[in-house]
Amino acid sequence: MEFPLYQFKALSASDQGTILFTEGVHLGGRLDEQIIIVLYQLFSFHVEAYYCPKTNEILRLRSFSTIDQLAPYLNKMDISHLLI
Repeated sequence: MEFPLYQFKALSASDQGTILFTEGVHLGGRLDEQIIIVLYQLFSFHVEAYYCPKTNEILRLRSFSTIDQLAPYLNKMDISHLLI
């Protein structure tokens, strides 16, 4: 199954979540105040899941395809296994 970004964004939040958690590849995470933001690669784009640990719920999903939006994660990613 493959989804272009525009088709993914047109899905309901529930359907987006189902696809994200079955097809997405976890890349990293970060903390923003009391919200945990988890980054996934999904097909040819990326999705951030905003998670509230206090209520144990996903608050929102934010999908994007531009590389500049990955900046908050770059210094935390271990790419040593890619180096020869």
